[in-house]
Amino acid sequence: MNQRKEKTEVKYMQTWEERIMIKQEGIAEGRIEGEKALLKSLIEKKMAKKYSAEQISAMLEVDVSEVENIMKEIQNEKNP
Repeated sequence: MNQRKEKTEVKYMQTWEERIMIKQEGIAEGRIEGEKALLKSLIEKKMAKKYSAEQISAMLEVDVSEVENIMKEIQNEKNP
């Protein structure tokens, strides 16, 4: 096999591998965003029922500081 053809094949394989990695990263990012959106939705529903951050934290098994941050984010969206 000549060197030119080998270089072309190597370049093609590298590009193919990069595309797979980019796709996998995108899938992982999408999954994380989906989980965040679900958590935010659940917290918002609990807030509507007047649960405290501590209660929500216990119910959803999420760190209370994370719950508080999301609660502030939700409140800021409702009262800009």
